[in-house]
Amino acid sequence: MSKSAITKMQAAVIVVIILIVAIVGVYYATLPGPTPSPTPTPKPTPTPAPTPTPGPTPTPGPTPTPGPTPTPGPTPTPGPTPGPTPTPGPTPTPGPTPTPTPTGPIKIGVIGPLTGVEAWLGLDSMRGAEFAVEEINAAGGINGRMVELIEYDDANDPTQNVAMSRKAAYSDVVTAGVLASGSDTCLAGAAVWNEAAIPCVVAWAGHPDITRGAGWIYRIAPLGPVIGRGLATYIYNNFGARVSACIATDDAYEIEVKDRFIEEFEALGGTNVYEKIVEWGQKSYEALLTEILPLGVDVIVGPGDYSMSIPCVIQMSGLGFRDVGYCPLGPSSSVQEFINGVGEIGLEVPMIVDAYEDITAPDLIAHDLAYREKYGIVSTYGAWLTYDSVKMLAQVIANYGTTPEQIKKGLSELKDYPGITGTIAEFSPGGECLRAVIVLGLEKNAEGTIIFVKKAEIPSRLEWLPR
Repeated sequence: MSKSAITKMQAAVIVVIILIVAIVGVYYATLPGPTPSPTPTPKPTPTPAPTPTPGPTPTPGPTPTPGPTPTPGPTPTPGPTPGPTPTPGPTPTPGPTPTPTPTGPIKIGVIGPLTGVEAWLGLDSMRGAEFAVEEINAAGGINGRMVELIEYDDANDPTQNVAMSRKAAYSDVVTAGVLASGSDTCLAGAAVWNEAAIPCVVAWAGHPDITRGAGWIYRIAPLGPVIGRGLATYIYNNFGARVSACIATDDAYEIEVKDRFIEEFEALGGTNVYEKIVEWGQKSYEALLTEILPLGVDVIVGPGDYSMSIPCVIQMSGLGFRDVGYCPLGPSSSVQEFINGVGEIGLEVPMIVDAYEDITAPDLIAHDLAYREKYGIVSTYGAWLTYDSVKMLAQVIANYGTTPEQIKKGLSELKDYPGITGTIAEFSPGGECLRAVIVLGLEKNAEGTIIFVKKAEIPSRLEWLPR
């Protein structure tokens, strides 16, 4: 390539580069620049306040002449150095808030047959309770609180006793209860008091199962098995019988007494040769007595309620049982009505009558006289035992308190309570009282009146209790 050709090519490249630079410059020159921020509006300059005109210059007064310089007094003696700051004592712990004292009456509920065939005994029991409450309140009540007696009728019916027990425990909320009814009836009602955990005293029902359960039932009368064994002990050892016959009604208590009598009598060496269960209320016994007559028995243990024991004794006499003793199963014949019913026959046929109490005791005789004056009739074991039940509860409540637990503790720790029916030595852990079995007979006094006399007092034994 010639030199002139190279020169022309270089010149062309230079021209192209110049054109490119020019085009790029024109392009960037035409692009819009950034939008400028708005110029702030200037604030107006404040007008200065006018300068105040100065007042006239005051003329100065005369210069005061200085007084004499005071002589300084003595330097005070410093006081004693303060002692150390006392350390504050401990903040006292506040005592417990006192429990408010209960107020209002103390309610005691008594349940018994005020109607029906056993009403005589239920009404007698209720009068005994009323008598006790009147004495308690007349003496100022229990620690200043009056006793309110609430009476319930169970007609000696188990179902009705359960209903009345529930009313007393849950509706009326009594402090304690008393069951003054028969064994079958109390068996049913006792379960309610155990369920409610309220202490309840059984006045005179004697079946052993009544006090079984949660431990809230206490019996003030001797237990049925104790009665049966005590009678057997007397009849074998004191009366001298060796052969016995038994007629019992279909009552749970009588059957229990009969069974334990036979057991103890035969354990002592006797023999029981006849045993029969009859319906409650039976009045005719000739057929049974005719079966017994040739057996050579020394004693007949028969129905306990006087409405049935009276005809049995009279029919024994009519059939020639002159030297054969009669022993009612239970204390229901230890009443004046029994004496009135058997009359002189009660002297011909030796009577061996169980009693829950010593009816020859001065305290009981005095109580009976006051009872007759108040109500116009003689009292019976129903009144006496219910009276003792209420008075015993009052003593326990006065000494231990009104809560169920306090009353239960008081009854469990009771020792030698002096009731009008005799001394209750103590209660067993099962709620049974330990007291003597009283045996009565019939005699004529100096005035020719047939009366009960105490034949023996058989101490009860702990092993006679079923538990």
